[in-house]
Amino acid sequence: MLARSASSAPWAGQPGRWGSSPAACWPPVALQIGALSGVSQAASGLASGLVETMREIGGAAGVAAVSTVLVAGSGLRGFHTAFAFIGVLAVIGVLIAATGFARNAEKF
Repeated sequence: MLARSASSAPWAGQPGRWGSSPAACWPPVALQIGALSGVSQAASGLASGLVETMREIGGAAGVAAVSTVLVAGSGLRGFHTAFAFIGVLAVIGVLIAATGFARNAEKF
């Protein structure tokens, strides 16, 4: 176990136990709130299961794609290409989320 830092926060100095930061848990919470907004109580379990399944599949597919790009390159150039690929995937994700939320906002 790592020594505690001067901070009084319980996660300070314990990255293996608590993750990199408390902010690491916020994106999935926001995703669940956004996905379950407007879903009936009877369908909330199904909607939650679909969100978690897509998150797991998306994470696995992203790791596989970035690993493929990384292995295809050699040395430092492979890392640069993989990092650029991650940036492109992030931009695509932001655009999809922005258009999806804008389209859903028009319905209400």
